[in-house]
Parts: sequence; structure tokens; C-alpha cells
Amino acid sequence: MDTQSKKYEITFHVLEENADAVKKEIEKMKGVILEEKPFSKIALSYPIGKQSFTFCGIMMFETDPSSVGELNQNLKLSGGTVRHMIHAIKEKKEGEKNTEKREKEGPTPSMRIKSFDPVLSNEALEKKIEEILQ
Repeated sequence: MDTQSKKYEITFHVLEENADAVKKEIEKMKGVILEEKPFSKIALSYPIGKQSFTFCGIMMFETDPSSVGELNQNLKLSGGTVRHMIHAIKEKKEGEKNTEKREKEGPTPSMRIKSFDPVLSNEALEKKIEEILQ
């Protein structure tokens, strides 16, 4: 690809475990598929066109930025995908700091369960009240 091309990622939902329609549209826009991840079967939160599940696929490709809008429109009109989303992949420049959030092990501090005092029985509670009142 020429120096004007950018890398993009497309996430799409299809009814069959087949990405030929998406590949065909990318190649029609003179795009080059760099990576294709395996499909995963997704249960939908709500039915789309009487479908309760789809196959979700992800592809990384490289193409001219001016052709992305046309690719998006062609995918909507072709009916090859149920839903799709295209976004640009930012490339890190040399010397640029890593700004990605690192994955933490376990829950964040705000999510941790705070420890409380043990529950007191009625007798122990009455004793504490008497101590306070004296």
C-alpha cells in the first residue's frame, strides 16, 4: 500500500460463519487484509431481524482513508452484515510513551468489599449502650 494508507479494524456480525462478503467489499476498495481473527458465536441482547444470535468477526485491514466511508456505505447496502463498525488503529510513533492502561489484577480499590465490624448480638449491643450512657 502507499504512504497514504491507514490501518483499520472492522468488527462485524454475520448470520453464517463466513466473511466472504466483508472480504469482497474490502478488496473492492483496494484494501489489504492484514489479520483475521476467528469467529465467535454471540447471543444477541435483542433480536435483529428475527435473529437471536450471530457470528462476530474481527479483521484488521489497510486502505486509503478516503475509501472508508464508501466501504461503510457498501456494507450497509449489501446486506452481507447484520451490524458492523470500522475504526482506525492508531500507530505508536518511536519514542512515544505507552499510554495504554495496564491491566490490574483483581478488582480496583473502589470495587473491593470493605470490612465492617462484626455483627453484635442483642446482649452485647445492650452492654455497649450501657457503657456509653455511663
